[in-house]
Amino acid sequence: MFCKKIKAENETLRQSLSGRESIISAISENVAVIEFRPDGTIMDANPLFLELTGYRLPQIINQHHAMFCDQDYVNTQDYLAFWQRLKEGKSHRGTFRRFDAFGSEVWLEATYFPVKGEAGQVDRILKIAADVTRDTLSLRSHISVSQALDRSMAVIEFSLKGTFLLPMRIS
Repeated sequence: MFCKKIKAENETLRQSLSGRESIISAISENVAVIEFRPDGTIMDANPLFLELTGYRLPQIINQHHAMFCDQDYVNTQDYLAFWQRLKEGKSHRGTFRRFDAFGSEVWLEATYFPVKGEAGQVDRILKIAADVTRDTLSLRSHISVSQALDRSMAVIEFSLKGTFLLPMRIS
């Protein structure tokens, strides 16, 4: 009787583990994923992340996350605070400017997830990312054109009734 119960529990655990492994596999096959230690050192990256950044896995293992960032940013309090919040177990999501293996700008829509071990401490950080470079650069270009037009032209805004709304700006 006792053996049957243990076998049934083992089968339930095996099925649960198999289901979780399937979820992780589906994520890894469809989005760029990189894994860090809490100090920012790279532990692993999937082929989609490597393709996105132009690196091979041996080039990034045991390197710091900072290798993807502008060095001026790496030397800021914001960057240190970013990693501190992750170590404390707080996830972070946003659009991030990074650099690939060739020094080209890459924009990533990403979420950093702290992963806690059995003791409840963060033992790794998982980053899931999507390349939004084309969209981000296009948007930035449109904003630049719009700002240039605003600076070079007189602008007057009227309501639908024809009343003057903003003072005229001449640059």
